[in-house]
Amino acid sequence: MESSANDSGETPGMAVDIEIHPPKPVISFEDLRDSFAELAEILKDQSHEWTQRMDALGRFQVLLQHQLFNAASFVPMISERFVPGFVSQLEDRRSTLCKEACATVTALALALRVDFEPIALQLVPVLLRLVVVTIKLISESGSTCIHSVLAYSKSCTVMLCEAASSHPHPVARARCAEYIREMLKLHGKEGLEFATDVICRSVVKTLSDSDPATRSASKGAFALFAQHWPELAEAAKATMLPAALKLVSEPEKKAAVARPSFKQFMQKKPAAAPPAFVSEPAVARTPVKEAGPPPRGVSFKPFVDEPQSDIIKPSLLKSA
Repeated sequence: MESSANDSGETPGMAVDIEIHPPKPVISFEDLRDSFAELAEILKDQSHEWTQRMDALGRFQVLLQHQLFNAASFVPMISERFVPGFVSQLEDRRSTLCKEACATVTALALALRVDFEPIALQLVPVLLRLVVVTIKLISESGSTCIHSVLAYSKSCTVMLCEAASSHPHPVARARCAEYIREMLKLHGKEGLEFATDVICRSVVKTLSDSDPATRSASKGAFALFAQHWPELAEAAKATMLPAALKLVSEPEKKAAVARPSFKQFMQKKPAAAPPAFVSEPAVARTPVKEAGPPPRGVSFKPFVDEPQSDIIKPSLLKSA
């Protein structure tokens, strides 16, 4: 497994943009087969430069979308010549190359669909080894790829159940419990009837796992299992440990809604806009004429409001 930087200077975990050259023009079925054979020679191992292998993976994805591509005609060739090369590229610790290899496996599963089953048995175990790699881009790419191919990988159910029950790494056990839950959603009762006992034993065991993430994923898997096979689920409860039985009996907790703090609330709440000024409708008013000067001989004395008094003034008495 190659894990050191090559002559190009890329180190493991570093993502680098690679220009993907379009494949040569393909006119006939023979041209398509020759193009696949050329790519298989480049991808068969890690002897070629990683940039060439990166380019070959991109060209392979383009050829899968060609109108002349027929899954039934190319499955034997892909299984024999490409699968070993895909394993080699997936095990490369260059994050960019490994991510592109995962994308290529996903594209292959979408192109082959049900014919991908025998290939999945060879590639899913390799992808499962990627989910425990400490390089985040590689682990996430491997897990995403497994999720993408589960719809065409029923044959991997037994292997995933065994890994969920006995894998030494807790991350791998938690991931496998998630994959089993996803399998139960995708394939249902009819699709997984052949592995009922294996799924039941695995889920019951992982419900008592020491890893909280594994127990949480197994709880969801058991709920789906009980929907498909209620009688088997009730019988399985009799074999559970008390902690596991309590876990599956608890209702699903709703996700808590995070309440914003007062400061966040005040920042998000828009300030109240001042009330809009409403102008009153214009009213026609009669213009007031300016008063002119008073007529001649007429004088106006300003009115003074004198207080009333009960005392009679002397001048009034004399006149009387």
